[in-house]
Amino acid sequence: MGAARTDSVGRWYCTGCRSRHDATGDCPRCPGEPLLDLADDEVRLMLESQDDAAKRKRYGLYVGIGALLGVPLFFLGSVLTEDGRVGLGMGVAGALAIAWVLMRFLPPRRVAPPISQAELTRWTGRVRYSLPPLDPNE
Repeated sequence: MGAARTDSVGRWYCTGCRSRHDATGDCPRCPGEPLLDLADDEVRLMLESQDDAAKRKRYGLYVGIGALLGVPLFFLGSVLTEDGRVGLGMGVAGALAIAWVLMRFLPPRRVAPPISQAELTRWTGRVRYSLPPLDPNE
């Protein structure tokens, strides 16, 4: 049997190299890395939770960088004005602006690949698709 075809619409996904494949098993590019079934609800929820965690971590880093770079604006505003009240506003505005620019132009890299409704219908045979509730008692 030949190597599995790799493309952007395969059902099986490798988290190591972030590639999609048509056949199950281990990833041909990453030795020992199992391919995950994207038709499985739990796999997609796991990938989405990894994306959310990476996003929170990255945005926290950006807010920290913004705060660190906003501190000089705080002192500059305090020095340039007589009563020093402008410094706090400049520091906060600078920190928010820096964090926003970083979030806007350096977004976190997603782990979960985009999956269309047509792909899910083809894989699962269900015309309408929805994730099961997180609480099985609901």
